[in-house]
Amino acid sequence: MFYLVIILIISMTVFSLITELLNYQHRNTPLPSNVQTLYEPEKYQQSLAYQMANFKLGLVRNVVQTSLLVLLLAFGFFGWLEQTLSTQVSSPMWNTLLFLFVFYLITLVIGLPFRYYRTFVIEASFGFNKTTKGLFFVDLLKSLVLISVLGGAVLAGLHALYVAFASQLTVFLVAAY
Repeated sequence: MFYLVIILIISMTVFSLITELLNYQHRNTPLPSNVQTLYEPEKYQQSLAYQMANFKLGLVRNVVQTSLLVLLLAFGFFGWLEQTLSTQVSSPMWNTLLFLFVFYLITLVIGLPFRYYRTFVIEASFGFNKTTKGLFFVDLLKSLVLISVLGGAVLAGLHALYVAFASQLTVFLVAAY
């Protein structure tokens, strides 16, 4: 089962990269004649350059994030994390919430350099960035708090439903099918 999960993660990433590369190959397709008057050629080329810069960053981000996820899985980090957290709290719901919060923090830290580069290098070079570094980090903190509160509430509700109906889960799955 472990290898199946790894293969599934890698396959999904490869599929995503292939579709992105296919889209990238068609980036210079000329505009259809019926919409050519809607775009100024200079602005359209700038739009294509912006898309290409984001595309390249996205490729690197996907490869790095997937590689780190696979490494964390391969070295048993998530099993260790679950065992460590289960010794800290006795409630399965809090264990689940803490595990997902730590997982979110890990993905946030991994993705932070890419978000920073996109905001302060790519968007700044195209004149789109109006964000200061202080505002960038304040927004990051606000989103972390909102995701923790709202996401935690939703997950706690889903966990409560699961616990309440765990004995009837098979009936619900069959009925839903």
